[in-house]
Amino acid sequence: MNSADNEAIQNQRKDTNPLLRIFLGRGFSHIAYLSHRRYLRQNKRCLYQYLFLTVKLDAHLHEIDHAANEMFAQLTKQMTAVTEALKAAGRMEWVRRTNSIRSRVREIVNSELIYN
Repeated sequence: MNSADNEAIQNQRKDTNPLLRIFLGRGFSHIAYLSHRRYLRQNKRCLYQYLFLTVKLDAHLHEIDHAANEMFAQLTKQMTAVTEALKAAGRMEWVRRTNSIRSRVREIVNSELIYN
């Protein structure tokens, strides 16, 4: 195998491993999956065991993860009142507002999808 093949294999592993995606900073991906799994295991044991034993747990978690990512993107787009003019005028203010929006959206997604 040459070095190009090795790089392709490593890139493929990075794309398929959910934990690597989290640490590589590729968005909100799979955080919902892991959080909801932990929530089910700790707080809704009967549902967790039922889904696990009927081999529906992974599909359920992927569905929640997909819905959470869509909701996060949609709410972020709706709440974004931060313009490019603000970004050019005050960099720190733009960062503060953007982080505030992301934090509020994350709380909404967590309360409505992940911990419900």
